[in-house]
Amino acid sequence: MGYTLWDLTYLSFWSTLYWDENKGDTSYLFSTMDKNLKKIFIHTHDVTKNIFSFCLGKNQGVIVKNKYEEIISNRNKPVMSTEAIDDLVKREEENLKDCINGLL
Repeated sequence: MGYTLWDLTYLSFWSTLYWDENKGDTSYLFSTMDKNLKKIFIHTHDVTKNIFSFCLGKNQGVIVKNKYEEIISNRNKPVMSTEAIDDLVKREEENLKDCINGLL
């Protein structure tokens, strides 16, 4: 069961879109032909299933789930304004120019 970086990036990006889905007028649909990625999605987004217990067993699953919830408890959704994205693009362009100049 191998996942590419693209698969997990896609799933992660998609999850940021629906973060506040209940507060807006937009609904998001996750779509994939990848059976394994579909399984990851189902097991991590179905409130009737506990992915930790499913994969690790009841006892170990509880331990890992508690630790996971502790790690993400202070997670705040970043505010991504147009200005923040433009600034990030400019910084990455500069980094790329510096890398290219270093190779020449």
